[in-house]
Amino acid sequence: MKYVVTRYFDYIAENINVFDNKEEAKKYFEEVEQIWKDSVYTHFKFGEVPDNAKILESKLVRKNKKNGGHTMREIKFRAYHKERKEIFEIASIDFEEKKAALMNGIIKLLNVDFKQFELLQYTGLKDENSKEIYEGDILLSVNENGVFLQEIGFGGDEREYTEFLDGFKIVNGYALEYDVTFSELKEFTKNIILKNNIPYENDGIDDFLYDGWWVIGNIYENKNLLEENNW
Repeated sequence: MKYVVTRYFDYIAENINVFDNKEEAKKYFEEVEQIWKDSVYTHFKFGEVPDNAKILESKLVRKNKKNGGHTMREIKFRAYHKERKEIFEIASIDFEEKKAALMNGIIKLLNVDFKQFELLQYTGLKDENSKEIYEGDILLSVNENGVFLQEIGFGGDEREYTEFLDGFKIVNGYALEYDVTFSELKEFTKNIILKNNIPYENDGIDDFLYDGWWVIGNIYENKNLLEENNW
C-alpha cells in the first residue's frame, strides 16, 4: 500500500505526493493543512492506493535512489523579522500557538508571535551554487533569451500572470538584458554577476554567461534589486 497527499486548487488536483510510510504521509498532511488553513481555494486530501497503482506524481516528489522509495520536499521555513528587518532561521515553530523561536547566528529570539515576522517556506530547490531557494528570494536567471530578475512566491491563490517553478511561482519577472555577452551588459548586471560568483566562459572571442538560476537576495533585505531606476 502507498499513501498519497493531493493538493487541490479550486477542486482541481495540482500536486500528488507519494509516501511509502503512512505516518510520514499523515504528518505531512497535517502540516500542510495547518499552513494552508486560511486559503479559500487550496485544500488537501489524504488517501491510500495499492502498490501497483499508476500515480502521476508532482515534480516536487524526489526519487530516493538510495532506498528505492520516494522522499518529499523538506518542509521548513525561515522568517523575516519586521522590526529587526533581518532574515532568521526558524529553530522551532508552533502553528497552534502561532509562535516560533528564531535564530540568526548567536541571536536567539523565543516565543516570537507570527504577527512579528513573515514566514517564508523552502521551495525544496537549490540554485546553481547549491544555495537553498526560499519564498521571497530574488533569482538571477540566465538563458538564451537574456538575463532576468525573478521573485519567488508560494501559497497565494492569485494565479494570473505567473509561471511555475516546480510548484512555486515566479510572481514578478524583470528583464535586465536581452544579451548574454558579458562585455555588452550594463554595469548593474555586471556587478551582480561578479558579486555572486556567477560563471561565464570565453568562446575565443568574448565572454558568455552560463544558463542557470542564482539566488542574489530577497525582497525584504534587497528591494533595491527590483527598482528599475537602479538598472
